[in-house]
Amino acid sequence: MKEWDVVNEPISDDDSSILRTDSPWYQAIGEDYVKMAFIYAHEADPEAKLFINDYNIVAPGKRERFYNFIKGLLEEGVPIHGIGIQGHWQLDWPTYEDIRYALELFSSLGLEIQITELDISVYSWNDSAVYSKPPIELLEKQAERYKKLFDIFKEYSNVITKVTLWGVADDDTWLDNFPVPNRKNWPLLFDVNHRPKESFWRIVAEPVLSNIESDTGSFLKPFDRGTLTHILRVADGTESAKIKPVANDRSVTVNVENAEKSGDYYIIPVDGEAPQVKITVSGYGKTNTYELYIHQEKPGMVARWEFDEGEGDFTADSTNYAGKANINSLSWVDGVKGKALKFDGEEGHYIDLGLGDLNLFGDRDFTVSFWVKPEQVNRTGVVLWYGQPSGLDSLLWRISIMPGGAVYFHIQSKIDIEECKGSQFVTTDTGLVSSDEWSHVVCVRKGDVLQIYVNGNLEKEEAFGYTVDLGGFNSPLLAGKDQG
Repeated sequence: MKEWDVVNEPISDDDSSILRTDSPWYQAIGEDYVKMAFIYAHEADPEAKLFINDYNIVAPGKRERFYNFIKGLLEEGVPIHGIGIQGHWQLDWPTYEDIRYALELFSSLGLEIQITELDISVYSWNDSAVYSKPPIELLEKQAERYKKLFDIFKEYSNVITKVTLWGVADDDTWLDNFPVPNRKNWPLLFDVNHRPKESFWRIVAEPVLSNIESDTGSFLKPFDRGTLTHILRVADGTESAKIKPVANDRSVTVNVENAEKSGDYYIIPVDGEAPQVKITVSGYGKTNTYELYIHQEKPGMVARWEFDEGEGDFTADSTNYAGKANINSLSWVDGVKGKALKFDGEEGHYIDLGLGDLNLFGDRDFTVSFWVKPEQVNRTGVVLWYGQPSGLDSLLWRISIMPGGAVYFHIQSKIDIEECKGSQFVTTDTGLVSSDEWSHVVCVRKGDVLQIYVNGNLEKEEAFGYTVDLGGFNSPLLAGKDQG
């Protein structure tokens, strides 16, 4: 270990005493226990840096008691190398002036300083309010608070050697039960689904939008600041949509291309070339460009892909997103009806149908139908893939031929850790797909039911309720060992 938190929270909150007398170490040894702890720790690990860590030590009163106590120990030659300032703070406390004063005071001791256990409660200390979800205005205030704190930390980067947070995401925080039991709090940089909050983007100084509002239609999924591609669904026949890009960060500027400004909104022609609008956000010496695709909800077919037989590897879906499919060594051969795509089974080769970001299928029922003739069925082969690589934020479906001729159908929406929803798959028995023979495979999603038909027969049907089952991620599918 390079560093040790040798003594934690020794200083009293009571102005009448220096040390906490309720400590079992104090009661067993007396006031010298702190000194002894550092001396013995140094003897045990002379190369390690030794820290003393405490809360509320930027507050007047306790701040001075802490300083005088440490100064006295250093004058006695006690081996203390650093101070940990616990950052269990709130939206309005402590003041920035008190934080700066404490940093100036403690740095005069010649010790390293670390900001430890940082989190910012959306409630004040004596707040009796209870929120079922975090109010937007408080999250914005929290983001600005985090930004200003880190601006101060950067000012003192010559003495502050580390900043650590007291948790990763809002799904697991001690403040859910303190100081008020069973009251939900949101103090960290990632939300309950482990998505970066506005606070995160302010700290890393990245120019992002806070939201995109629209006067018509609906977005495929809730706005995610870190996702630069978004899709707006509008009714069939809609000629234009009004959007309002929102940037709460006053340090960034927003520019909208391909749109006519009307007040706070921008008018976007729906039938324009996709992406119908680009929104550029600039700040901190950086630029990010959001692309918005507007998709008219037409009855019947959700999406259609056409392959260029001349080149063989070009795909386009009904949102006008186009890209090169991930197919190598492709050739055109005679199929059941017309031409068929043939591709090799090397790693990472399958028919890629486009971006999961656009998530054309969403929560809808849909059917995927195709014919397949594998050259061999002794290993896993991904045939069709729509979406992103696997992960908590992935949106995808994929269909594979498994060893022995089984068919695998997997759907994943964004995994909600709190609700335990998002991913399921079904696999048929083996022996249904043979090598060198055409087989007709139909995969169906009906609500929470997945079905697989092979050659006209229902071979697998299962209802899940879409609780998360990650067992399938142990499959060699993730290694991309495909066989076309």
